[in-house]
Order: sequence, then structure tokens, then C-alpha cells
Amino acid sequence: MTGNRVFLGKTASLNQPRLAAVLNLIRNVGELLRQATVIAFTMRCKVIGDR
Repeated sequence: MTGNRVFLGKTASLNQPRLAAVLNLIRNVGELLRQATVIAFTMRCKVIGDR
């Protein structure tokens, strides 16, 4: 419980534009990871298919 309160306290201290920028950055990193996963899966399937 204490950890959650600390997180909420830190989050509440961030102003709205800064919080929006952080959330946007997290969303962008997630999108990059998703695209990298798709590329890696496609390459793996191509390598297996060429055998």
C-alpha cells in the first residue's frame, strides 16, 4: 500500500502537460516494441520457410 501512495503522490505533483508528455513517450515506446516484434516474427518465419 505504501508504494502506491508514493507513486500517486509523485504523479499528483506532475503538472498536466508533463504527465501527458510522459504518457505519450510510453505509448511511443510501446508502439516501437510492437513494430520490432512484428519485424522479428516476420524474419523468423522467412528463415524457417527458406529451410
